Amino acid sequence: MQVDGKIAAVYASALFELVADRQSQLLEVEETLTNMQAVFAQDAHIWKFFASPVVKPDHKVQVIRKVFAAANLDKTLVNYLCLLALRRRIDALPEIVREFQELVDEKLARKHVTVASPRPLDARQQEALRKALGDHLKRSIILKEEVRPELIGGLVIHAGDVLIDTSMQSKLKRLRTQMLDQKIFGEKYYEN
Repeated sequence: MQVDGKIAAVYASALFELVADRQSQLLEVEETLTNMQAVFAQDAHIWKFFASPVVKPDHKVQVIRKVFAAANLDKTLVNYLCLLALRRRIDALPEIVREFQELVDEKLARKHVTVASPRPLDARQQEALRKALGDHLKRSIILKEEVRPELIGGLVIHAGDVLIDTSMQSKLKRLRTQMLDQKIFGEKYYEN
C-alpha cells in the first residue's frame, strides 16, 4: 500500500514530540528505528508479516510486545509501534523513519553528506572534509563515503540539494564540450 507523505510526517512528528526533550532517548529511538528498518529491508518475510493487511492488528501487537519488549527496547517506542499496528500504519514505517530522522537532524543541527571519491578517504581527509563542510553549512556533518573509480580524481559531494563536483571526470567532460563547441581556424576548415 502506498502511504501519503503527510501521514508519515504526522506519525513521525508525534514520536518526535514524545522523545525530543531527552537527547539520549531521542538518539536511542533514532538508532533503534534505523536498525529495525535495516532488518526489515534484509528480511522480506518479516516485513511482509508486518505490512500484510491480512494479519490482524492484534496479532501484530502481540508479536511486537514479545519481540521488542524482550529486547529491552524503549517502552515509548514499543507502545508507538503497537499504535502503528493497531491503526494499520505499520506499512508506513520506512517513510516515518525517514521523516523522523529529518526532524532529529534539524533539532541536532546535523547534515547527511554523501562524498564520492575515486579512492577511499583516510581518516585525516574525512575529518578535514567534515570540518570544512561543517563550517560552510553551519551544521555537524555525517559523512557517507562512496568509492567511484570512474571519477579519476577529485570529489563529488551531495548535501541535500547542494552538489559540489570537483571530479576530473566532470572537468574532462566540460573541456571536451568546450573544445567541440569552438571552431579553431574558422568555418573554411570544417566540412559540412
